[in-house]
Order: sequence, then C-alpha cells, then structure tokens
Amino acid sequence: MPRNARLSSYLVLSTVAAALALMLHPPATVDNLYDFKRFIELGALSALIAMAAISPTTQSRSAQLLHPIPATPKYLAVVFLLWGLVASLLAAYPLTALAGWLTWLVLAAAIIYVATAVALELERFSKVMAVVLNLLCFAYGLEFILHHLIALTPPFPYDPLDDFIHFANRRFLSQFQSWTLPLLLLPLFAQRRPSPTVQTALYLNAGLWWCILLASGGRGAIAAQGAALLVVVIAFRAEAMRWARAQLTAVAVGIGLYTLLFVLLPPYLDPHRIATLSIFSRSLDSLSGRGPLWDQAVTLIRDHPWFGVGPLNYGCLAGDLSASHPHDLPLQIASEWGLPALLLLLALLLWMTWAWYRANLAGSGEPPPMRTLKISLSASVAAALAHSLVSGVFVMPLSQFMLPVVGGWMLATYVGHTPAIGDGGPLSLRNRLMPPMLALLVLGSMWYLSLSLYRLQPPFPPAATATDSQPLFLPRFWIDGKVCR
Repeated sequence: MPRNARLSSYLVLSTVAAALALMLHPPATVDNLYDFKRFIELGALSALIAMAAISPTTQSRSAQLLHPIPATPKYLAVVFLLWGLVASLLAAYPLTALAGWLTWLVLAAAIIYVATAVALELERFSKVMAVVLNLLCFAYGLEFILHHLIALTPPFPYDPLDDFIHFANRRFLSQFQSWTLPLLLLPLFAQRRPSPTVQTALYLNAGLWWCILLASGGRGAIAAQGAALLVVVIAFRAEAMRWARAQLTAVAVGIGLYTLLFVLLPPYLDPHRIATLSIFSRSLDSLSGRGPLWDQAVTLIRDHPWFGVGPLNYGCLAGDLSASHPHDLPLQIASEWGLPALLLLLALLLWMTWAWYRANLAGSGEPPPMRTLKISLSASVAAALAHSLVSGVFVMPLSQFMLPVVGGWMLATYVGHTPAIGDGGPLSLRNRLMPPMLALLVLGSMWYLSLSLYRLQPPFPPAATATDSQPLFLPRFWIDGKVCR
C-alpha cells in the first residue's frame, strides 16, 4: 500500500471530520450560524481541492480511477456543467449565478478527489468514518437531550424550537439526518462482530438520531428514509434484509426515546407547559407553503425554458415568496439552469443508477461488510435525493457538504477495486502545473464572488423581528438569498 495513499486518506478524513464537527458544534460566540457554516463548507472544499491540485500522484491516480468509467457519463457531466456556465453568463445577475455555478464545479471536483484518496484505503476509511459520524451525532444528541431536560425544568420557558441548538432552522438538521441515518449502524456489520455493549450503544445512538427527527416534525426526511429502505430492499433483495431489520430496530428505539422524552416526561415535570413539534402533531396533507414556491419555479421555466434564470437567481426573482429556492431539486435545476440541463442531469443519474445496480449484481460474492457498506451508501444517497424533492438538501451548507463526502465514498466503492489504482507514471511539467493553476483560478473566483455577495448583506442580527409568513432572511448561498449582483 503506497504510503502517500494512506496520507491522502487521512487528510480527507481529518478535513471532513473537522468541518462536520464545526458545523454541528459551532463556537458559542457565533451569531450568524448559517453564514458560519457556509464559510466552513467553502473552506473544507477549498482544502480538498488544494490537496488534490498540488499532488502529482493524486492527479495520476484520479485519471486511473476515472478511466474505467465509460465516455457517456463523462460527456453528460461536462455538458451539464458547460450548460450551467452559459446559463450563468446569460442570467440577470451573472455574478451571483457564477458564484453558484463555481460552487457546483468545486463540489464535482471534490467528489473525484475524495474517491481517489479513499479508494486504496476504502476498508480503513469506512471503519473510521462510521465511528466519526457516530461520535459527532452522539455529541449533538447528548447536547440536545441536556438542553431539552433543562428547558423542561421550571422556571425556564419551554419552546420546542430551542431544542434544535446550533441550527438556524431545524430543517437544516433534518437534511443532514437524511444522509447520516442509513450510515450510523455500519459498525454492526464489521468483519469482527462488535460486543453486545457496543451494539447496544450503536442502537441507542441511531435511535436518538431518530428521536430528534421525530421531534422536529420533519415529514420529508422521514418519508425519504422510507423510500430509501424500499429502494435498497428492491435493489439488493435478501442481502438487504439484515440491514433493514437493524434500521427498523433503530426506528423502534427512536420512538421509545421520543415517547419517554417528549410524551411522558413533560407532563410529569410540568403539566401546564406541554408543547411539541413532532411528526405526530403535524398535518400530513399540507405542503407547508411549498405550493407558491413550485408555482414560481414553473413560471420561470415557462418564461426561460432553455437556460433558466441562472444559478442562485431564483431568490433574486422570488418577489414576496417565503423562500429563495423552490424546495425541489428538479424544479430548481430546470428554473435556474434550463430544461435541457435537467434532462442532462436526469440522464446522468439514470446512467449512474443502472451502472451501480449492475456492479452490485456482479459483486454479489463480495465479503458481507463490503456489501453492507454499499447498501448503506445506496440508502444514504437515495434518502438525500428523495428528500431533495421537498427540501433544500443540496442547498444548505451542512447537507450540501455531504454530497462530496458520501458521493466520493460511493464512487470509491464503485471503481476502487478496478485494476491498478496505484501511483501511476510520471507526469510532464505541463500536466503537473495545469491542475494547481486551474484550482487557483476556480477557487480564487469562487471566493471573490462569494465574498462580494457576503459584503452586500445587511448587518446581522437584524433589528426587526421575523414572522412565519415573512422571515427576515431567505437563506440560499448566504443567509440573505435575495442579495444579488
């Protein structure tokens, strides 16, 4: 195993762990949580791209990693990004659009680097990453419970919204949970079976994560987990049954914890202060204000069918709507990038789904831990995609950052065991210099445009008071999604 391959894997793991820790547990002095997390996301993505650009070995391995992939998906991805560039240049607010487009370009490059860095260390990376996710989620869950118990104790006023600490909106946490819920029980399926104590801890941790989701009332995230479970059972059939049983056990533990913490305990401590936002108290036939957002997206598609209004420009043209994105990924791409871009993206997703399915059929003889890893990653991506139909999973900083993490991890499992992913041959001077120059150009442009938009925002915190019908800020790239240039 090349030593620099192990170093690359550790650097990726350290960068991802540090970024997730800061976004889940920001310093207490941070007032503007949303923009702080966007800065952390951009910083982590920049670090990943810089590490890839300055390493000739990584560049050579990336080329080897992508070589087995047929030309069709590569062409689809390139044309999709080029289409977005043209849409940005034609937008009413081109600098805003270019900032959004460059971010997606960096996300795509980060997926490739993460896959390259972990492909040779896939087993070790997967074990450590699963532990990191469990520790981060446990730390947040413990803080959540302590905050909840303190808030229930007189004379403190109880507002269930206050339980979702470190998040400007509890939905942003639900979006992160869509990615992570299918991954938390990965250590259960290691080659060496964990002890009963560790198994119990894992189920309690995953159950606590479900308890928080139930308390948030996040219908979209819960439905997305159901859809993901159905997808993997259909795709992997009998192989997925043990994983599915473990997930359902975690759900049962989550319901039990929710019943204890949010149903039985509050009346016991103070029967006059019962308030909950849970899924059990929400109407299941309401769109929660998404109807007008979707109508606006359809109007923009009808008026700008070819190139849309430009990335991030939905918020610039949203008028009096209560959000700066349509809460639906297909509508977002079609309205901002154009209908052809949506068709290109759908074609790319269909190809990747079919290729992933065929690879899994061919790899049915793999060791059980590797099969379970693929099942878990499949469920994670399926849940995120399903949730993105009613939410901003690929918009908000924390959940958007999970795209290169899980996407690169998944790509590594797909191509990581193809022949000869080694150090590769020596590169010419031109090939060694080109990636750092391109990275400097892309990252420099992204930061310049992003900071230009950031400086246009009004001061935070605002002097006025927001209402449910008219919030003060409509987050998109930054917390004020209507600041455009």
